[in-house]
Amino acid sequence: MKNFSTDLREELNEMVPVRENGKVKKLTKQRAIVKGQVNKAMSGDGRAAVFIFKLIEALLGDDIEAESNTPPSAEDEQLIDAAIADIISGSNKGGNDVE
Repeated sequence: MKNFSTDLREELNEMVPVRENGKVKKLTKQRAIVKGQVNKAMSGDGRAAVFIFKLIEALLGDDIEAESNTPPSAEDEQLIDAAIADIISGSNKGGNDVE
């Protein structure tokens, strides 16, 4: 008898067809879920963004702590500034606020 962890791992490793840029690709269910949530977050979906940030913290917390002493690059600064401007102007595409 398999346990829940084994069942979940097997289910998430199954391949499914996914359409990207007009082409059908085969991805694992796990990868398809992650891509979907990241895409939603990038489109302004606050719940998806919270999910992704919690996932990042849970999986990469120690690595992020080690890198947090590195200042952001000029490109990162521009992206941060643009995101802040979008939030202030209320022009986030999804209309959901991240709490």
